Amino acid sequence: MFSEGAISVNVLKLSMIVFIILLTGCTPDTDSEEDIKESHQNYISSFDWSIDSKISAVSETLHQRPELIDSLKAAEFDLGPVQGEEAVITTYLLNEKQTNGDDLRVSVYEVDGEIIGGYGVLENWVPGVFSLDSKEQLVSDGIVR
Repeated sequence: MFSEGAISVNVLKLSMIVFIILLTGCTPDTDSEEDIKESHQNYISSFDWSIDSKISAVSETLHQRPELIDSLKAAEFDLGPVQGEEAVITTYLLNEKQTNGDDLRVSVYEVDGEIIGGYGVLENWVPGVFSLDSKEQLVSDGIVR
């Protein structure tokens, strides 16, 4: 009734559909601006930054490599004390831009519903992370406009 080739094609199509369904269930939350938590808005604005939009929110158990922990310490954010804890990491696109036009992002970390800190990310920049309270310095250094 069915040829071997037709069955193989149908199995392949079914496998692709299952893969897409699984992949869709694993994507980060990309809700709209109205889903920006007021506590996050207040936290980020307390450093004189303004949110353009929410990029994502992911939940993960913090098991960061020592190099990342050290890099974030340079941005005045220490993940060492919360290693092994479940955190929600929400990333936002900022209204501010780099002087070269590249975007700025901020990641806010929550553990047990409390903000434990965050840091900013400069695209195409080394080391690429910055302390949220360094806006004035970034502007005076000509990195952010």
